[in-house]
Amino acid sequence: MPDLKSTPYKLVDAFLQVPPLAGKKPVRQLDPNIDKWFKPGEQVRQGFTVDDLVRDMDAAGVERGVMTAGVMRLPASPYSVGQGIADETYEKICGRVAEMLQQYPGRFHACFGLDPTGMMRAVRWLVRAVNEFGFRSAWI
Repeated sequence: MPDLKSTPYKLVDAFLQVPPLAGKKPVRQLDPNIDKWFKPGEQVRQGFTVDDLVRDMDAAGVERGVMTAGVMRLPASPYSVGQGIADETYEKICGRVAEMLQQYPGRFHACFGLDPTGMMRAVRWLVRAVNEFGFRSAWI
């Protein structure tokens, strides 16, 4: 086994999510149990910028991050198909990730959060995320 103290290694945060816009109210209220046990910081409550995220990554020694862009909702029933999320919402979130890729080249890897129950619509969005926005992987 290699001696980890003498071997430099690189940290990758494998599941970053698109930061909420600074100054905006959270999209949803946090579950009281999450609030109680995980004690999310003010950034979760008040939003933060990409610069804040990169600064935190630097402080923690994280070299790269996999930025997962997706809008996941709980289905209305176990038999529902797709999540009924507007194309404009996907467009906006993919655009924000593409801006992050340009602002910090080489720092982030873009991953598209995909709901397979969306069937061909989900496939079309994955193709678009790769071809138009620079995404390189999918999270299902």
